[in-house]
Amino acid sequence: MPQGTDITTAIAGKRDVYGLYTGGSTWYRLSYKGEGIHGVPPALRDLDVTVLHDLIFKQLLDIETVSYEMDVQKCLQAVRSGQFRAAFFLNPTGVYDVERVALASLRMPRNLPISIPSL
Repeated sequence: MPQGTDITTAIAGKRDVYGLYTGGSTWYRLSYKGEGIHGVPPALRDLDVTVLHDLIFKQLLDIETVSYEMDVQKCLQAVRSGQFRAAFFLNPTGVYDVERVALASLRMPRNLPISIPSL
């Protein structure tokens, strides 16, 4: 995305949209098209955190170790310092999504708005 555009503002409120920062002055906006997640109950399948973990981390990148941080600046600094190779940003889970999961008698996955994988 262009410089001067805030990563969290650019994804805020948008469903199936994620931010990815890998260093430097550029970051990326990723969009999920609704395919590729298998073996997950329908109530969990559309959660941003499920897409991030089950599709991006497990299937596409084969990542198992993930660190979580709520502070955007700490995430960016961790990548810039070389502590991590990337930071993924996602929107908080909405009340409707939590209700849908609860009505399906399922547990919510671990969910924090920002996650940093150890690549």
